[in-house]
Amino acid sequence: MKNRIMLFFIFSLLLCTTVFASPEFYFKQGEAVDIKIPCVNNGEVCTAAAICNITVNYPSGDSFVKNKAMTNEIVFHNYTLPNSGTSGEYSSTVYCIDGNNSGANMFSFVINGIGESEENTYILMVVLFGLLLLCLILTWYFNFTKDPSLLELKDPLKYMFFNFSLLFTTLLSYFAHTVSISYGSTFSGVFFAVYLLSLAVFLMVFFFTLWQVTKQAIGYLSGTNDAYGDEFK
Repeated sequence: MKNRIMLFFIFSLLLCTTVFASPEFYFKQGEAVDIKIPCVNNGEVCTAAAICNITVNYPSGDSFVKNKAMTNEIVFHNYTLPNSGTSGEYSSTVYCIDGNNSGANMFSFVINGIGESEENTYILMVVLFGLLLLCLILTWYFNFTKDPSLLELKDPLKYMFFNFSLLFTTLLSYFAHTVSISYGSTFSGVFFAVYLLSLAVFLMVFFFTLWQVTKQAIGYLSGTNDAYGDEFK
């Protein structure tokens, strides 16, 4: 079933000026892009006589859709773009006429393999990488520390930060997989395999740690074991 994605713009015809809301939009590669433009003229819906044409250029600048008429659905104008296998940023222009009022404006949208902004993904990956390094450092510290005040807590803390390290590794490999798909990289399969492996290891270590903590807590409450003793060693 073909997914249809809608771009919504608030269109206002005031004298000879047309105003569009023009943020960046992201679409998944290979899916149809259904553009719907609600048209407003002086606070009211444009008339049935309003005419809008759309032009879309490839990221290279070559023409993709040239001055094609949009369908007037009274409350909005519609045009469905053909599927495109080319990723990148597309520049677009819509020109509308409604009686004596007319205007045009440009906007752009991005087609990639994930259908969303890659910049946000990059920022998230940097944050996750920083957290991963922090957890690895803390895991190493609690594994080798000789601080007497931490002797009872070093093992559970070590396992806890090791679990977080595995979790952040899992998330990083997943996002690397999605970004590589966006660029059509052959490494997407490698990142996906790393994601599955790290997820499996994370789940095993997590439930093992949970089981050990539960046994230790039961032993501590019953008075049969010292808190965080040999069960973690």
